[in-house]
Amino acid sequence: MLIKYRFQVNCHIRILQNIPITVGKFRYEIELGEDNQITYIVAIAAIADKSMWSTVHPSTEPGIKIDINIKSPFYDEIRSELKIIEGVLSLFGMESINFDNPQIEWFPESPDEKAELFGFSIKREKPSITMFPIVDFSIIYTAFINSGKVRKSETALCFFRRGKIDLSSKNYIESVVEFLFMIETLFAEGNFKKNQVKKLYQSSEMLQKNIIKTLSNQTLHEMVAEDVRIKAQFEHFYLSKTPDQVISRIINLRGFLHHHSSKTNDIWHPDEHFRFSSDALFLQSLCCFIAFDLIGEHLFK
Repeated sequence: MLIKYRFQVNCHIRILQNIPITVGKFRYEIELGEDNQITYIVAIAAIADKSMWSTVHPSTEPGIKIDINIKSPFYDEIRSELKIIEGVLSLFGMESINFDNPQIEWFPESPDEKAELFGFSIKREKPSITMFPIVDFSIIYTAFINSGKVRKSETALCFFRRGKIDLSSKNYIESVVEFLFMIETLFAEGNFKKNQVKKLYQSSEMLQKNIIKTLSNQTLHEMVAEDVRIKAQFEHFYLSKTPDQVISRIINLRGFLHHHSSKTNDIWHPDEHFRFSSDALFLQSLCCFIAFDLIGEHLFK
């Protein structure tokens, strides 16, 4: 059985020669655009161990045709190798490799394998605009005519907007930093020392109130429950915590992500976003409640 990962590439690298490259158990192929620009990198691996295969079987449940059990063998190894390549080729025009949304294809190599798994591919796509709710025009109208009344909140709302954009792209580190800046610009009063900022956060009625609302936000709980890894993070850092404990987490994140040292064993990596996924989801919910407090009296007047 063969598995094929197809990663989209964003770069300015153009090449004329192009042959498959074998490294260990992986074969890499490069796809080019019409101007010889690298557009995709494909990684192919043979998988003999059936326990690593994705499986497709007829479903026994009424109304469901098939059961699909998706696995991603060797993905972590391939990603680790390509991260190095991404860094090296950044000297020549590489901007990024999209590791979060690869197209995955399985290819049976024999009739027996085809009997157990027919070829199929997986691709994640953005949701259709029709899946989003209709917003009442009165909201749009009021946003325009009351814009001057919320001018002083524009910077905080900008941090919130950018945080949401990065979260939707799973750039969790950037989204966490932007949400933290929103909180800092509203409640830190220009202070930057840890103890000073902590006291100000603890004394803010708006922040305390919205932390409590966020901790009990059912929508947030449903979102983190969609991934068992995010759920485990959320339960460790936020579930059943007090507002003061949450503030301590926020303050520690603020310091941790504002500094870096290669000598620190557990230091964060700029592309290892998933580590901060539950933080990003929690902070998005918290900052959303805060944003509505800032503009609500004008938007819904």
